[in-house]
Amino acid sequence: MLLNGRQIRTLQGGAPLILLAIEDITDRKKAEEVLRALPARLVSSQEEERRRIARELHDSTGQTMAALALNLGVLDGKAGGLDDRGRSALHDSLNLASRVSEELRNLSYVLHPPALDEMGLEGALRWYVDNFVKRTGLDVELVLPRGLPPLPEPARLTAFRLVQEALTNAHRHSGSKTAKVVVTQGDGALTLEVTDEGSGIPPDHVKGLGLLSMRERVTQMGGRLEINSGAGGTTIKAILPVTATTESVIP
Repeated sequence: MLLNGRQIRTLQGGAPLILLAIEDITDRKKAEEVLRALPARLVSSQEEERRRIARELHDSTGQTMAALALNLGVLDGKAGGLDDRGRSALHDSLNLASRVSEELRNLSYVLHPPALDEMGLEGALRWYVDNFVKRTGLDVELVLPRGLPPLPEPARLTAFRLVQEALTNAHRHSGSKTAKVVVTQGDGALTLEVTDEGSGIPPDHVKGLGLLSMRERVTQMGGRLEINSGAGGTTIKAILPVTATTESVIP
């Protein structure tokens, strides 16, 4: 509660009341700071959960599927006593196990791409776009600058997640057959622009968690996110202040 000068002078025991008012303002500011930090904590928690699930898929579920495929391969080598139906079922099972293993690897890499650490942003984006095109059939053009230097991990991860989310939105909601990703760097900033020729972002997705996460990631880095969407398509543009790093990546 805020008090004016006259109230303070006329109230008996005014000093304690003033202290209460100051404490109230301080508590409110602390609460506002906590609320401002919540989106950043949400993004950080999401990223940590992605890492955990990716490790679980790769180290546990992936290894179980590899063992299953190995056992089926042993059976396949001794399938001479099976009838046609049995051999067909065994071969189908081998193919299914192979497909599931491949899908698990792709899902694990998408959740937390090791390519970011191994090949840097350029290699990770090429890998992701190539696999995205194979999975979805969406025709994606990727334009990268020559010799993109190594970037700090937060910049690499933010840029990758932005492209990932924007392309996913284009595939799921826009109806576009094509998309274009353009990455440029200069003047201490990394700029990413993802465009499609679809029907625009549906109104119920404008404030969705995906776009909220994108905006929060950019804000955390002190950058700017611009979203222009309409009947002619959608353009998502992010400008991230970055500096090159001496961190090495595996060629």
